[in-house]
Amino acid sequence: MQDGQTLGIPIGPDTSRVISEIIGVALDKTIQSSEPELNWIRFIDDFFLFADSYAQAEILELKINRALSNFELTNNENKSSIQAMPVTVESIKFQTIKNYKIRKSVSEQKLDIIHIYNLSIELYKIHPHENSFHCFLTKILPVKIHKVNWDIIESILLQIASTEIKSITVISKLLISYKSYGYDLNLEKIKISFLKIAQRGVENNFGFEVCWALFILDQLEIKINEKINNLSSLSDPLAILSVLTAREKGFYTYNLDLNYWNTLMSTNGLYDSCWILCYEAEKRDWLNNQNGLNLTDSDDYFKKLKALDISFLNMDCTINPIDESELSDETDSENEPNIFELIYK
Repeated sequence: MQDGQTLGIPIGPDTSRVISEIIGVALDKTIQSSEPELNWIRFIDDFFLFADSYAQAEILELKINRALSNFELTNNENKSSIQAMPVTVESIKFQTIKNYKIRKSVSEQKLDIIHIYNLSIELYKIHPHENSFHCFLTKILPVKIHKVNWDIIESILLQIASTEIKSITVISKLLISYKSYGYDLNLEKIKISFLKIAQRGVENNFGFEVCWALFILDQLEIKINEKINNLSSLSDPLAILSVLTAREKGFYTYNLDLNYWNTLMSTNGLYDSCWILCYEAEKRDWLNNQNGLNLTDSDDYFKKLKALDISFLNMDCTINPIDESELSDETDSENEPNIFELIYK
């Protein structure tokens, strides 16, 4: 999945949650039918199975792996283990972060944020594949950060972005929100950080990182005229489209050699992983077939899409800031807002 970027489904999109639950229910049925007497629970995509012996646990793990392979998914070995009872349900540090209260005053807020960030770093070092930084981010998300504390928050956000890329959706929401509140963001530092993320994405052909890095810089109205090494060698269709979109909108101005991307524009490309690139890039006159062939007009299906002016690319997509009135001065454990709605609304 995702050209080797992950072992499973992309984190972030709403569709991923739906797909994840569909697969989860299918796995539930597999376990129930093969092991009707088994005691087990599932929480989203985490399974807890209780066996009477180590040998039985190994057999159950094998069955789960076989069931996952039916969906072209792989069990994450870093998060899977067979342990003798009793075992802790959740890390104490993880619980501490989730239950920690960020206080109201400027000095207390700063101390509290630094403390729970340090806890998340310690947790990350012990369990790098857990969502320690995501837990930290969702803890600070509903709290209004004092302006004098923004510099340290900004630095923390950029550190997390470079360490745990899957948290980038929450980080982008925070950056966009506080920019809309009139906070003084260090745009040059933000630019350097996300260009490094984009460069890392290019070097590993990880389109997710390239797409998000460019999207955030666009949303923050930060223009780019610096060179991103080997950008023209990208082969991820969505990442290429994100670069071409940036050029079209005028916030990425560095000169690019498009020869390699033009070679991807082929009749076969319309029916492989490059289909969206072939269709959108030709429709918008961004790229061209090297032999001068009009791909969409020579294909009965894509010609109809073009005639109906159907596009799969939303160039007007934006990250909406959190309504400032929804934020509280301190952690309100009794009336915490819906974090999912704050992030994706």
